[in-house]
Amino acid sequence: MASAAVSVRDDPLRVSYVLPPLGTIDEHPKHRFFINGDGSAYTLPLLELPKRAERKSLNGAQPRLRRIGGEMPPVAPDAYERAMRPRHLLPVTSLALDTTTPICEPHADQFHTGILYSGGQDGMVCAWDLCLSNGAATMPRQSARAHSHWISEVKLCNSNQTLLSASSDCTIKAWNPHDANSCMSPQLLGTHSDYVKALALAQATDCVVSASLDHSVCLWDLREGRHDPLWRVSTRNSLYAVGASQIGTVIAAAGVDRGISGWDPRVRRKSFELVGHLDNVRALCVSDDGKYVLSGSADSTVRLWSVGEQRCVHTFEHHTSSVWSLCAPNGDFKLFYSGDRDGNLCKVDLTNAQDYSEADCVVLAREYYDDTPSSASARGAAIYSIAALPGDYVWTTNATHSVISRWIDVPAGKIRAATQPQNRISMADIPEPDVPETANDASPLHIHPTRTINGFHGIMRAMMLSDRVHVLSIDTGGIVALWNIVRGVCLGTFDADQVTAAGVAKGLRARENGIRWRPQDTPSDTLEVVQNIIDGQGAAMPWCTLDASNGLITVHISESQALSAEMYADDIFADVFSEAPRVWNETKGMVGVWVLRNIASKFIARERQLRSERNLDGMPLLLYENGHNTLEENVRARINETEADLPMLSPLGGSQAPDTPVRIANPSPLFPGTVTTSALARDATDVLRAFFTPNEPMHAHPQPSPPTKRQFFFGIGRRDREKNDTQQESISAVQKRTAALRDLFQGEICLPPPTNDIPDLHFAYPPTLVISRVPQGSEMLQIMYGGAATHTGTHADIIELMAPIWLLRILLTQPKTPAPPEVRLTVSPWHSDKPEDARLILPQLSPSDRLLMSSRLLRIGRVAMYICEYLSKVGHNLQMIGLQTGARPTPLNSPVEVLCNGMVLSPYSTLAEVQRYAWKNSGDIRLEYRLQSSFY
Repeated sequence: MASAAVSVRDDPLRVSYVLPPLGTIDEHPKHRFFINGDGSAYTLPLLELPKRAERKSLNGAQPRLRRIGGEMPPVAPDAYERAMRPRHLLPVTSLALDTTTPICEPHADQFHTGILYSGGQDGMVCAWDLCLSNGAATMPRQSARAHSHWISEVKLCNSNQTLLSASSDCTIKAWNPHDANSCMSPQLLGTHSDYVKALALAQATDCVVSASLDHSVCLWDLREGRHDPLWRVSTRNSLYAVGASQIGTVIAAAGVDRGISGWDPRVRRKSFELVGHLDNVRALCVSDDGKYVLSGSADSTVRLWSVGEQRCVHTFEHHTSSVWSLCAPNGDFKLFYSGDRDGNLCKVDLTNAQDYSEADCVVLAREYYDDTPSSASARGAAIYSIAALPGDYVWTTNATHSVISRWIDVPAGKIRAATQPQNRISMADIPEPDVPETANDASPLHIHPTRTINGFHGIMRAMMLSDRVHVLSIDTGGIVALWNIVRGVCLGTFDADQVTAAGVAKGLRARENGIRWRPQDTPSDTLEVVQNIIDGQGAAMPWCTLDASNGLITVHISESQALSAEMYADDIFADVFSEAPRVWNETKGMVGVWVLRNIASKFIARERQLRSERNLDGMPLLLYENGHNTLEENVRARINETEADLPMLSPLGGSQAPDTPVRIANPSPLFPGTVTTSALARDATDVLRAFFTPNEPMHAHPQPSPPTKRQFFFGIGRRDREKNDTQQESISAVQKRTAALRDLFQGEICLPPPTNDIPDLHFAYPPTLVISRVPQGSEMLQIMYGGAATHTGTHADIIELMAPIWLLRILLTQPKTPAPPEVRLTVSPWHSDKPEDARLILPQLSPSDRLLMSSRLLRIGRVAMYICEYLSKVGHNLQMIGLQTGARPTPLNSPVEVLCNGMVLSPYSTLAEVQRYAWKNSGDIRLEYRLQSSFY
């Protein structure tokens, strides 16, 4: 769960919650369904895009929406079960194949082989039972939320018992899918200071190599479990690809500088540099013996290099677009697979060749940009990753869909016998008759994959509407949805044809000429078009920020946002589709506080119950309930329980254990969960040690040694001082947090329960609460806690240790909120030169009563009531000109209407909205009032 190599520090903690994904109805790809917390599912209604019209009045913050009538397609009965299975939300970026580990059949003394591992842009790693031995259908096996961001590459090591993953969250992690103690929680191997783009294994050793955009190549020892690399070398530019020989004596890396650099870690210096590519190098393989390097580049070529001669042996030019992926499963380059940006999957076979120019090449398949290509000439989708079982099957993923495709392979040496001339590519200097010269000119051998592993359509972008309640999202299928993020529910999806028509009318175009534009091609621009059509006229203060980098809507809340953004409750609960008049309700509060207290209501209830029933003397729950084990053992055991119980970062399809066991004689996982102490466990232990306990006195906590004053060459002495300084800062941070927790638990928590005065948001599906840490100066996100709202009571002891102090004060006390900002306004009668308008003109207020100072959240209905009350005091009888005898005016039926710059204002509009959309000035707001014509 957590991933850090340091203890508690002053790095900022971020509080977030994650909304559930939407399901896709396979038979109706333009529809989405939503799953309720009780497991029921319903198809989301279709929403209509209204025609744009010039607005002559200020109608409030609510978006302009209307449902499209008609019966929605039903959701299959097993929708909930299918949604809970592991599946990717965003395109799959890397594959790793295990064909040796035997998997036991459930309820039978049989087994099959074949596990395919996948890592995606959603940060999740999944395992799939391929059932290669018995030919059964591919089934989801297990999954883990390994990273908080895009996974660049996955590699199998340790006799296929451990999966390594590199990510754009700057981390490299190890996952033991067959270890019962750690299969739910990937462990940190190491970090870079920028995106980690590639991994390579030295199969005969216990080492892995990583390459990063931070210009560095690192060598890591898999057995030691250290978070520092054995060896690190810096390069001139960012790196995209890395390769290593079987024994690790040859390491090659390449990237944006077009050259391929090589090192021998034993001598710790560069041993070769290969120059020849004309563009970025995106893929790289090193032969097992280290004599050759195979590279794929954005210059559309695949090159074979001799390391000893430091020259290009052969250039393969069968691609006409950027080469994105390479796969050489045998390690000797006698055959290899390559994928390009146009979606072509090619196989080069040198089995029957005496020379590289005599090699056989076939276009096995083509990945398409659309789910269902209309013709063989349809646009292809770039191939991200290739995994091959030579002669049997090849699996591919593309940059457009969260789908894994399986293709039938051609046996080695059989390309000419098993294919037609139009399927092959001529590699000879003199082209063969009727044989195409490039992959784009050839016809793929297979049009459709034999099997696919389908994912859901994950969210690509999210955009907040002006009312700060509703959010637009667009997924990889091009469907735009509307959410109420305060209540955590999706309200519907917009008609896909209307969205496409609106985008085309606005001039949105595909990035490539001649290609049909789709809403998902330019997601931000598409959302902006829809926003401009439906958005209301809101001016609420920001209370959160949005993130959709992992295919889900994640809402981040900071302390200042939670305590400064005030909102009316009826803006949150209003039915935006109803045409009936809204009920006037002036209940308002801090929306961030409301959301956090609703999500953590189980935590609040358990804290109140335990601290009222027991005399805890200001101690944390975990410390009070400490058993006979040592503190470290108790914390580790509790953390393991927490990690095994939580669907990390995703309400649906999160970390899942395998249903079927594997048959391994001597399992030997890396970083076993029973031994490794996670950053969360270390941080919790540090805080607890600072409290007095009989079993663990404070002096047992190790103290840092004083900084050394000796000087050494190469800056070693300076590094020692920096290390001691860091330890001292860590101890100081622990002491500060301990003091704050003690004050909170001993005094402030005794105030009245804070949940008595907040509305129940009635979450349709419990959102996931996430507490994370972002180290200063790093892109790495460290997840400290993540779990569904229904788990917060069970994990109260962990949350109170890991949550930021400001969050605990919001949840358990009545925190001080800043005074709301105020605006100045002037009210005066409306004037008109038309004689027929004279009946609408009302008397003027006194000089002292026409100048006002009020909260920016004051609604215009209250201004109208203020004017009515003043006119009534001065004897102006409004009842004689419209109001029924004995009736009292209300903000919704006031006989007075208010205008600003000639724009009629809605009673629900706030002064902040008036200032932004009608007054459009930072100075004092000038309002006019008149009698409503309907009251005359």
